[in-house]
Formats: sequence, C-alpha cells, structure tokens
Amino acid sequence: MALCAMIPPELASCAEQSHLRDLPFRAKVAIGQSSSVYGPKKAHSYKAELMQNAMNGKNTLICTETVREKEIITHLSKQQEYVQICPVQGISGETVANTSVEKVIQDNGIIVLMPQILVNSSKEESLSSLPIFTLVIFGECHNTPGNHPYNVLMTRHLEQRFEYSANQLPQIGPSLTASVGVGNAKSIKETIEHICTLSSYLDIQALCTVRENKQDLQRYGNKPKTHVRWVKMQVQYHFADIISGLMSGAEVLMRKIYSEDTISQINKNDFGTQNYEHWLVATQKKCRLLQLADKEKESSICRHIFICTEHLRKFDHALITSEDACFEGALVYLTEFFTNVKNGPYKELEKQLTDKLEEKEPELTSLSKEESNENPKLEELACLLDKAYCYNPQTHTLLLAKTRALVAVYLRQFNLSSLVHPLVVLMFFRGSTFGHMSPNMSST
Repeated sequence: MALCAMIPPELASCAEQSHLRDLPFRAKVAIGQSSSVYGPKKAHSYKAELMQNAMNGKNTLICTETVREKEIITHLSKQQEYVQICPVQGISGETVANTSVEKVIQDNGIIVLMPQILVNSSKEESLSSLPIFTLVIFGECHNTPGNHPYNVLMTRHLEQRFEYSANQLPQIGPSLTASVGVGNAKSIKETIEHICTLSSYLDIQALCTVRENKQDLQRYGNKPKTHVRWVKMQVQYHFADIISGLMSGAEVLMRKIYSEDTISQINKNDFGTQNYEHWLVATQKKCRLLQLADKEKESSICRHIFICTEHLRKFDHALITSEDACFEGALVYLTEFFTNVKNGPYKELEKQLTDKLEEKEPELTSLSKEESNENPKLEELACLLDKAYCYNPQTHTLLLAKTRALVAVYLRQFNLSSLVHPLVVLMFFRGSTFGHMSPNMSST
C-alpha cells in the first residue's frame, strides 16, 4: 500500500522537485508516535491547526494559500511512524507511456502523478482500485465537479464502500485548494450549496481554514502589500453619454426583432460593467434555446439578436476602455470593429448599426483629441511605472486589465516595447460572480 498525491498537469513538473523525495513511509498511518530514528518535525501553529483533522484520520479539505499546499503535504508525510525508506516516484504524461503504473505503485511508498493517469490505468485494468492506497491527496481539489478525473476517481471510491470495509478504504485528504470557489452561485445560499456539493464529491468530513492561529499565518505567510491611489475623475464624460446612447438604440432595435421574454430588461446604469456582459451572455443563451414553428424565422431572429449582442459587447468594452484608459483608444477599438464588419457579410442590420456610429464619429473624434478629456487614471498609471523603473530598472510588473481591448490600448499608450521591454506583462482576466477569477486568461 502507498500514499498517492495527485496534482493537476500544470503542477506536474514541480512534483519531481518536491521535498517529498526520498522520504520514508509506512503503509499504515500511525498518529502520535515517532520512530527513534525519524522524529516528527514541529509545525507552525497554523499548519498544525490545518492538519489536525487529517492527522486524526478524517477525510479533510484544507483551504489555504497556494504556496502552503506542498509544505502541508511534506509535513504530513514526515509525521508518520516510519519503518523503512521508500523513495518518491513521480509519473507524468511524458513518462507514462514507458512506465508500468502498477509496478511503480508496488515498488514505491509515495507516488505523485496526474489524476488522468490513474483513471486511464483503472480503465486498462492495470490498477484495480483506490483501496491499494492508504492515503490519497488531491491538489487543486476545487476542480473536482463535472467530468474532472478527480470526480471520476471519487465516484468509484464511493461505489467501493459497498465492496470494502471502512478500514480497507484509503483516507481521502487532505484535499488542498487556495479557494473552494463559488461555481455559478449568485447568492450566499447557492454558494453554501456549491461548497457542500464539492465536499460531497470528495467525501469530506471536515473543511479546515486557519481560525485560531491567524497571527501565526500572517507572520510566516507572504502577503502582498496593497496601496490604493486616489485619482480625480475626468472633467467631462460626454464621450460615454454618446456611446450609451448608441447602446440604447441597439437595444431598441434588438427588441423590435423579437419582443418576447427572451430579451430581459437591463438597467442603463449597468452599461460598461461586468453585469452588462453577463446580461449579453444570458440573452445569447436564451436565444439558442428559442424554438418556433417557422424554423427559417427562428434562424433569422437568432442571427439578428446575435449580431446586436456582439455590437453591444463592443460598445460595452469601449466604455470600459474610455473609463480605464482613454477616449482615443476606445474610438480606435470601435472603428477597427466596424471596419471588419463592413468587410464581412454587410447586410441591412449591420448597416443600420454602422450608420448610427458614423453619425456620431466626428463628435467622438473631437472629444478624443481634447486635452481636457485626458484620463487621470492613465496619467497616474504612467507615473507609477516611470517611478518604479527609474528606481529599479529590473522591476517586474504584472498589469491586469478588464478586457483584451484594454490590453491593446495600454500597449499602444505606453509603447511598452521601448519603455520596459519584457518586464511588464499585460494580462486580461474575466471575473465571474463574486470576483472569482476564471481560467479565461491571455497574456501579451
């Protein structure tokens, strides 16, 4: 029997460098005892608090900082009563083709691998079941729901409860994550349901965060410092009023195409926000579910609503760009989009939307060139970067932007290629409800 630590693919390379390498291991976990040769290492109080339930044999989910996860695995392993030396063996996607998973498990005490490898081995019947392990550790366990390999393995584990006695089944956890997330929750009640569902997938008996030893965590944790800089608002914002007017006009046009409940109401105050983006996505989803007796009409309505929502999305991103960067960048973004529209299947609906923008384009251009409309946010950001790189040319900066359009504007505005070379990384992220960061991320 062995300990199995499972990690997502992006962490696989780190596993082979883990401090778990060449640790001794005893198959059956013995708590509160120590070998005369290998004594347990004293943990910081916050680590001891996080690990207590797992050390007592409970299936545990630990929610802690990402950098602490490997330390906890290492420390948990070192607390066992050791009777023999067993090296750690890692299996990755690069090595699995030339590796016998069954033999690796038989010959080693601690195995670090990606969960899909274990799933594949189970399908090929080279690995009978999870009960061959004593302890199973899941890294990044918030990924478990759905068809994730963690869920596949845990479904089999729960089914095996009817085949094996409790002492024959492995202990699950600590399962580790920096955040359990909220899924698609839009309320506290739905958030609690999400966490409970995740816990049920992992057969969790205890969910642990640091509560009693927060000072110890802060003392040894690497918490980044936050500095908030206050800036003045733009003197006048007529640019945004024009864009908002174009958005209202596009919404009216969309409701003329189809006025039923498929298109819900949205507050004008949501223009230029993530809420408006969510509304656009929801409208497109409802449209895809639309069913009419006249299929040709159904197809036409869906196509036209999709065109309107995509134009509204561009207007929404232009508002965000004008607020966080500059009017000129927002106008360039819109102009490029409508130029591409003209070069595509340019039909009556596209022409109506384009004509509306072209009517306002001279006024928008004039506003974008007025010095009084320069964005204080952008000026402050430029000042911060100048100071940072004058003080230390080797400064590394990660600049997060709300949209891809903002990334492009920042690149143009600061001319980063000549200012700070590769030491500034611009990234786009899209936050979901409650600000949980989604995997939809790109860098420039």
